[in-house]
Amino acid sequence: MAGKVISFINMKGGVAKTTLTKEIGILLSSDKYNKKVLLVDLDPQANLTQSIFEIYDVIDTSKVSTVKDMHDKVENLPSINNLYNESKVTPPDKDQLIVELTSTLSIIPGSLDSVFYGKNSNGDTEQSLRNTIQAYNLTGDGGFDFILIDCPPTYSSYTISAALASDFYIIPVKPDAYSALGIDLLSEVIDKIKGTFVDTFFIKPIHNLGIIFTKYDKKASREAAIKSDIENSDHFSKFHKFSSVFPKQDGLATQRLNYVISNGNNATLKNAIDEITVELLQEIEKYDESQKSNH
Repeated sequence: MAGKVISFINMKGGVAKTTLTKEIGILLSSDKYNKKVLLVDLDPQANLTQSIFEIYDVIDTSKVSTVKDMHDKVENLPSINNLYNESKVTPPDKDQLIVELTSTLSIIPGSLDSVFYGKNSNGDTEQSLRNTIQAYNLTGDGGFDFILIDCPPTYSSYTISAALASDFYIIPVKPDAYSALGIDLLSEVIDKIKGTFVDTFFIKPIHNLGIIFTKYDKKASREAAIKSDIENSDHFSKFHKFSSVFPKQDGLATQRLNYVISNGNNATLKNAIDEITVELLQEIEKYDESQKSNH
């Protein structure tokens, strides 16, 4: 079966989008699932990259004492920067893009100098990720089972690029007063992208896997009310709502860059990531089955 490309996306920041991308990716690549996973960091903050680099010791920060030291170490690393380099017509070599972390986990790192986010975009830029996945058959036989994309919380050519490359997208939502606006805004963005690239989506549609409630404090009655409202509203009836939620994190340990929930000792968070991952796989399976019965 071909690998699946999934974007984690919301037009609001601070919804644990990066945390979910990282934790689900690490869990799927672990012995429990033994899937081959590629993480892609499209968020200009590059938090996913920084965290993964810390966890897997990609850069030996003990030898970094000046800004120049860090710049020198980062400059020659594979990076998403090489994918969106406007002067290139063909996709860059794989070793200019992908850092292999383990036998089952790799990353296309974000650009730690963030320069490429200021560049003008064009149609070629927007198709770059999709073209690269196809050119190197990254989701074909012997490729990745899952490519998980951490998207920027803004409408940009990188958001479009992620959507064009993806089979699915997931909306992490923190239940607060502005949640509904964030979901509506994202729906508008996805519809706009679909309308602009009709031919691409006709060949390779993108399907919503659902809303995952994040940073959820079940003791906060207002949050519970907003969550319930989104779950039961006709307005959002087209979205599956994950029954598993990602709870609000307490404690400093979970804030560390090199913290991995599935390796940690916080049972609540561990269970949450386990359950979300199981549900995510079930939703993909359900969609695949529905496609088979339609053909």
